[in-house]
Amino acid sequence: MILDDISLLLSGGGVTATIYKGFLPDTPDSAVALYETPGEVPDQSGTPYDYLTFQVRCRGNPGDYVSVRVLMDQCYRILHNSVPTDYSSPPAGKYIYCFAVQSGPTPMGRDANGRPELVWNFKAMRERLG
Repeated sequence: MILDDISLLLSGGGVTATIYKGFLPDTPDSAVALYETPGEVPDQSGTPYDYLTFQVRCRGNPGDYVSVRVLMDQCYRILHNSVPTDYSSPPAGKYIYCFAVQSGPTPMGRDANGRPELVWNFKAMRERLG
């Protein structure tokens, strides 16, 4: 599953914030959440490629925009222009590329507890096995 692969890529790249897949709980304050988003139309030419998209959401401590921006930048630097390793067990397929689809993160404002949130969208291409 792509979220498993991306989570392991981020933690292996040095992200120390807790990383959640598919949800973002109320605690802890500083956290990263990964969400699958609708990808592109599957390849119709007979080649076995999937065009996957996902979103990285970072939340910081109350009132601390600088720290959450640094966390988001760390995620971007690990993911953008990367070729994720096939971490899935069993592997879902070979990754060809991963890159950001915007030039910067989107500020989401502050949540009800005053914690700043940012999101950044990414795209990956993966060759299907079998």
